[in-house]
Amino acid sequence: MSGREGLIDTAIKTAETGYIQCHLHGAQLT
Repeated sequence: MSGREGLIDTAIKTAETGYIQCHLHGAQLT
């Protein structure tokens, strides 16, 4: 596994986590 693949995998997981946190935060406001 190359370092680039690792960075992409990390970026995807970070993006997914950020989206989930933002979605949950929005749900709490309503």
